[in-house]
Order: sequence, then C-alpha cells, then structure tokens
Amino acid sequence: MSKVKIVGNASGSGTLTLTGPDTNSDRTITIPDETGTVALGVGIDDNADATAITIDSSENVGIGTGSPTSPLHILASSAGQTIAKFESNQAGSVKVAIDTDADRDSHLEFQEAGTTRWDLYSQGSSGGNELNIRNQSGTNIVQFTQAGLGLSQFTAKGWIQMSGTGTISITDSHNVSGINDDGTGNYTISWDVNLANGNYACIANCPPNNNEGAYGGVNARAVGTCAIDFRKATNDTSRDVDNISVIAFGD
Repeated sequence: MSKVKIVGNASGSGTLTLTGPDTNSDRTITIPDETGTVALGVGIDDNADATAITIDSSENVGIGTGSPTSPLHILASSAGQTIAKFESNQAGSVKVAIDTDADRDSHLEFQEAGTTRWDLYSQGSSGGNELNIRNQSGTNIVQFTQAGLGLSQFTAKGWIQMSGTGTISITDSHNVSGINDDGTGNYTISWDVNLANGNYACIANCPPNNNEGAYGGVNARAVGTCAIDFRKATNDTSRDVDNISVIAFGD
C-alpha cells in the first residue's frame, strides 16, 4: 500500500494548516499519479461565480453558463456585453471583438488602436434580419437581405431577362417583383427592394437579329419601377420584342 507523506520546508518558518470543510459527508481527494506542483491563487480566482467556467460530462466548456450545449458555449450576462475579445498586446492594439447591442444586433468588429476599421454585423429586431459590412465611418459597404439580395455600389441593384412578345414572362431576374405590359413595345419593371432614389443608371436592350433591327431604352426611372420602350429601327414605330435584358446600378 502506498503512503502519503507531508514534508516541511527546511528553510521556512511558517505553519502549514490543512483545514477540513464543514461537512457531515465522507469526502475522498485523489491525488494524480504524477509529479507536479499545485499552485493556488494563480490563474484561477476562487472568488468567481460557480458558472464562470464549467466543463460537463461531455467535455463541453461553458463560460458564463453552467449548462453548455456545444464544445465551447459562451453566454453574455447582459445585452451589449462583449462576448469574446481577441486582442494583441503589441503597439496599435489590434482587436477582434464579438458582441451584441440592446437591439440584438450581433457584431464582429475589427479594431485598431480603439477604432473600428470594419464591422460585420447582423441586424436583429431593428433591421429586418440583414447582414451588413460597414467601414470605419459606419457606412454599409455590402448588405445582404434575408431574401438573399446582395446590395452594394459594385453589384447590380436589379436585373432581368424577359420575353416581351405574346404573354410577357420573366426568364430570370434579380430584385424584380414583377413586370407589366403597357402596350406595344412598352413595359414596366417593378423592383422588389426600392432603390434609394431615381438617379440610378439603367440600360435596356434586345438582340437585333430576330427583332427586325429593333432598338430600345429606358423611358422613366422611379425608386420602385423602371419603364422601357422598344421600336423598329426601320420606321421608328413601337414593336414588341423578345429576349429583353435590363440592368440597373445605383444607391
């Protein structure tokens, strides 16, 4: 049978006291079969709450929760609290922070010297479930809507490929809610998500080879619609055409 031996330090003059807890139950403390040093009060604060760090029987680690539901489960105690922070100790203080605010908007911020350079955030109750990328000035550079639309200055706000003969129909489109036949050679396209104003760039065309040299263009632009018109090149009269393409860029 192995033995337990407590050896005093020859250089010390203090008294080491082992005090038992106030309990009526038998307790067993098992010492690991290895050599090492037990350090108390270093790295772990024994004044922390019981849920500060929890490791359950499935080896899930919980921080701020006593019931982790994933390999690493971090729970913020209040809205607006930074959930996780990764920070450099070097000059410039580069930091990546994950947090939420009072409107349940989730943020992934890339900071330098205390200034947010880029912010990837999803809008919750305040913004209709959108995912946005903002620059240092807080301006949306790219926005993704819940419907799957990607909005930015370098992506088309809307486009459509449609048939304008017979019963008009949409072949394929982006950010288009519908089309209307306004008469021979005239059509209106309705945008699903409005543009910021009517000052956007919009072009319309069709292949001339199967439309008797027809040409077309944009008659009017509004935040929610775009009107287009097609005519015969030979006599400038209105004509229904096939394989119409329209694309719009703007705010």
